[in-house]
Amino acid sequence: MPIMSEADYSYNRLMAAFPSLPEPPFESAEMQKFVWGRRWGCTTDVGTLRTVLVHRPGAEINLVDASKYIKEIGAFGDVDAGWYWRGPEPPDLPI
Repeated sequence: MPIMSEADYSYNRLMAAFPSLPEPPFESAEMQKFVWGRRWGCTTDVGTLRTVLVHRPGAEINLVDASKYIKEIGAFGDVDAGWYWRGPEPPDLPI
């Protein structure tokens, strides 16, 4: 039986602390198609990746507070505010 690496363990703890929730959730497949011009989603963890939706960092990056490092999961974050940043250092991005 394979043993989970420390990095995988930390990532799993991070995902448990910060579960993904759609904001806002789509009311229907038709609404999703209306907003995005097509349906999208993931039905498999091993299938071919065909399209990637990318978002350039904006003002939301300012939520990252360097004083809120969670050692147990190896990331910066605030569970109550719903944000996290993976990595040993906070972001250094111009806004």
